[in-house]
Amino acid sequence: MTSKKVFQYSEAEEKANALTHFFGVLFALYVIFDLVWSAYPFGAKAVLSYGAFGLSLFLMYLSSTYYHLEKNETRKLMLKKCDHMAIFILIAGTFTPFLMFNIATPKSIWFCAFFWLYALGGVLFKLFGKKERRKLSLFIYLAMGWSALFMWSDLKEVLPQKSVDYILFGGLSYTVGSVFYMMKRIRYTHMVWHLFVMGGTTMHYLAIVVAFPK
Repeated sequence: MTSKKVFQYSEAEEKANALTHFFGVLFALYVIFDLVWSAYPFGAKAVLSYGAFGLSLFLMYLSSTYYHLEKNETRKLMLKKCDHMAIFILIAGTFTPFLMFNIATPKSIWFCAFFWLYALGGVLFKLFGKKERRKLSLFIYLAMGWSALFMWSDLKEVLPQKSVDYILFGGLSYTVGSVFYMMKRIRYTHMVWHLFVMGGTTMHYLAIVVAFPK
């Protein structure tokens, strides 16, 4: 039996936290349908690449919603781990369409493999870690996301400028929002963090849509 405790938000805060990402769940379902339907004519690789983003988005929003709704301490701790593991999966899923379908060079495929190995390492880190290490976790998330800069010239060469801009705006939304993520003792800052996450995922969805073959 673990003795760790989950930080307690007020009941009103948790309702707000859950509600924001419940809307994210609905958004993710739309994204899955839209992207997979659009990718189908382009074959299995397109469906898998775009489906990876949609499913990782759904997993992240769903785990977050359940985590904030749960009241039992033991289950809440487990769901918190799931919530944090899903973030790693989402980051890898976000760049999969660009790297595997839009660019699709040996370099981009290797880089996509790096993202998924990074995500696997993050999942194991969260699954077996004995302490939360909030600041370290945030640094790892941001470092993983911004490591896409190593592929920036390739992204700019292949993608429309508008798509590149949306990728950048999405990253900035996550980064600015992380400030509110760290301010957990100020009421409703976690909900604000959720809104920035929704902004980031929306920007990246738009980046994918704009980059889709016409």
